[in-house]
Amino acid sequence: MTSSITKALKDAGQSVTRPRLQVFEALHRADGPVAVSTLAGLLESQMDRASVYRTVGLFRKLGFIRDVAAGWRPMVELGDRFDPHHHHLTCTDCGRSAVFEDKGLEQVLVKLAMDQGYLLANHQVELTGLCSACRFKIADKT
Repeated sequence: MTSSITKALKDAGQSVTRPRLQVFEALHRADGPVAVSTLAGLLESQMDRASVYRTVGLFRKLGFIRDVAAGWRPMVELGDRFDPHHHHLTCTDCGRSAVFEDKGLEQVLVKLAMDQGYLLANHQVELTGLCSACRFKIADKT
């Protein structure tokens, strides 16, 4: 995976630096979207917070990451160039986020945009509700 970010940075005329590789690897290892502050905490032994935020800003500008509102919290994750397009289900109780892909949904979204005269360039779908663990936890309390 390091070779793909190295090539992407070079193609964009950017230097390949250790902080950029480390931020990319941390995002690659993350189990779903991550808050930038959490990312900075994960990397605090390797670089300062400013370097993390600067790198995230560059990655956002280059389209390497996408912003995700997971449970109404701003988060980031690798973009479609590095991670297949997907959507999220987020638990409103524990905050756990699950990824889902659905070709039928993608076709419906493209058609909805076209019906309104738009050529769909990008979209984000987030579903919220209770995960099974939280549903059972709440059911046990009643």
